[in-house]
Amino acid sequence: MLDSHNDLIDNPSARCPVALVLDTSGSMTGAPINALNEGAQLFIDEVKSDELARWSVDLAVYTAGGSAHCLQGFVGIEQVSGIPGMNASGTTPLGEATRMALDGLEARKRSYRDSGVPYYQPWLVIISDGEPTDSWKDAALRARGLASKRKLVSLPVGVAGANL
Repeated sequence: MLDSHNDLIDNPSARCPVALVLDTSGSMTGAPINALNEGAQLFIDEVKSDELARWSVDLAVYTAGGSAHCLQGFVGIEQVSGIPGMNASGTTPLGEATRMALDGLEARKRSYRDSGVPYYQPWLVIISDGEPTDSWKDAALRARGLASKRKLVSLPVGVAGANL
């Protein structure tokens, strides 16, 4: 896991925190998990290819497969070479992973404010087959509330065959 204690000093550009919440549950076995791994790497590569985004996007990655887990805490995307290969297993604690991501986004915004670094509206990107196995409605309401106040851009993405 990458970490940079001085990242806000070394790079004072306005930031955009992006939290990826990725469904790595057993229902994602086969083509879906392969596509998720490829898509996550493509996202990183595309953001890094844009000169402004390369120095503005801070990325964190959360997974929901068996348990909710922070795979990568917030770090400037220019420091990220890739996300370790993800495997599909277990249940889908998508609600918990989303709560962790929302908490992480709030903490990252606090660190920007404390350091005097300007920032853009945070992004929450959720990629799933749409079948959470835990309590998720409170996380959805929280994300919806933040989005309605223009404090969050929420981008849910369903993989092919997703139960939307």
